[in-house]
Amino acid sequence: MSTSLTDTINLWRKSRTQGGDEPLWSYLVRTNPWVFSHHPEGECFHEHVWTFRGLHFCKGCVMTLCGACAAVVVQACTGWLRTVSIGWIGFVFVSLLLPAVLTSFFKAPRPLKHVARVLLGAVMASTVWLFCITDQWWVRGVLVVVYFSVKLPLDRRRRRQNMDILHVHEAVSHSHTPRAKTRSSAKQRRHR
Repeated sequence: MSTSLTDTINLWRKSRTQGGDEPLWSYLVRTNPWVFSHHPEGECFHEHVWTFRGLHFCKGCVMTLCGACAAVVVQACTGWLRTVSIGWIGFVFVSLLLPAVLTSFFKAPRPLKHVARVLLGAVMASTVWLFCITDQWWVRGVLVVVYFSVKLPLDRRRRRQNMDILHVHEAVSHSHTPRAKTRSSAKQRRHR
């Protein structure tokens, strides 16, 4: 498991006080290139990350951040959350959240998952904004309940999927070792 970003930066600062002059980006690439990705390190997760100048960034998180930034800009420019009824806001939030939930449970093409993550980021940022501006406690309660009832199962599912990918990768790796090939061919001969 990789060290946290805070710990890595503290180690970099310590190296600088001891006479090191390595730039932070180079230090991160050399010591902890997966620090911006919650996926386990390894080749089997390269489909889930973008690599930029030696650092790995989770695709889903980058797309979610883009959606959140876009939502903040739209809200700051239009103020739509103050002008629309709670019923319409709920409809918009469910419409933005639904693609992320569906693409998590069904095999979806990568571009569709990216769009779903952008929408997820938009609903997350809008939810935080609404939580701060509403004066209705029941709305805040609904926002919290929906957030956790969606987030927790999706996090568990993501962790399970990551473990499944690791197990499949390990099984494939072990089947390509000479000893595993010998065992599997011996089993095949016995079953003939």
